[in-house]
This record gives sequence, C-alpha cells and structure tokens, in this order.
Amino acid sequence: MKRRTLIATATTLLVVAFTAMAYFFVAGLGEGEGSAKLGKGSPANYPVKVQFADGLTPGQMEPLHLTLEPTAATDVKSITVTPSTGVAGCGASNFKVTSKNGFWKSVLEGTQSTTTAIPAGATDLESFAAALEVGMIETGADQTACESATLTLHVTVTP
Repeated sequence: MKRRTLIATATTLLVVAFTAMAYFFVAGLGEGEGSAKLGKGSPANYPVKVQFADGLTPGQMEPLHLTLEPTAATDVKSITVTPSTGVAGCGASNFKVTSKNGFWKSVLEGTQSTTTAIPAGATDLESFAAALEVGMIETGADQTACESATLTLHVTVTP
C-alpha cells in the first residue's frame, strides 16, 4: 500500500512539474515593460492606434485614423507606415498611405523639415486636419491574392 501511494504521489508531482515547465516555455518566463528617455532623432516608443474601414478594393481610398498616445508631449517630424498582409502575392506595393494635407503628406514621405508638437495623451491626427488615407493601388496586375487578406499597418513615429 505504501509503495502504491509513493508511486502515485511521485507520478502526480512529475505531471504537475512537467505541466508547469511546459506552460512557462510556451507562455514565456515573464513579461514586463521598460521605458527610456527619447533623444532627438530617436523613434518614439508609445502606443499608436490605427483605424480604417474593412473591404479595401483596388483604386479605393479610405480615411485613416492614427491616434498617437505619448505619455509626454512630443514632436513629430516623420511617420513611416509600412503595410503588410502576410499573404504571398499581396505585398506592400499593393497599398498606399497618403494625406490630402500637404504638411502631413510630407510627414508621411519623410521630407518635412519642421516638426509639430503632439500633446501628452491620446491625440487623433484628424484634430490636426491630417486628412490621412489608406488605399489599395490599382496595379493593372492580378490582385486576387489580396482578396480577404488582413491588412496590417506598422507605424513608426520619429521626432
């Protein structure tokens, strides 16, 4: 009887130990966040929310809302938006991000020589009349690979 209890207890402990190890290896050993003071020319490190309509089709432009959420007031000189879908045959060259506003268009193109101040907290760039747009370019080639793909916009803000 003692031997069965010992074997059952040892087996249970091993199962629990292996389950815990598997959990930590799959879920990660920990998580956290860090921060650092930004210097001139350093990419900003704060949340940016991106919103645009579903269902883009070739030749169609839709309003794009970028909401910057810096924890302290910051300057913006350049915003790089890199589209991706993760679908073969539906690369970034199928998409375009631009602005109807000359200042914000130059910010997106990286040619703006001055900066604009963004206050701390959540700021939708529409409050600056940014008139940002995202669209799918009509390439003249077969774009069926893009049908039902999920478009992700990766945004980098540089002061």
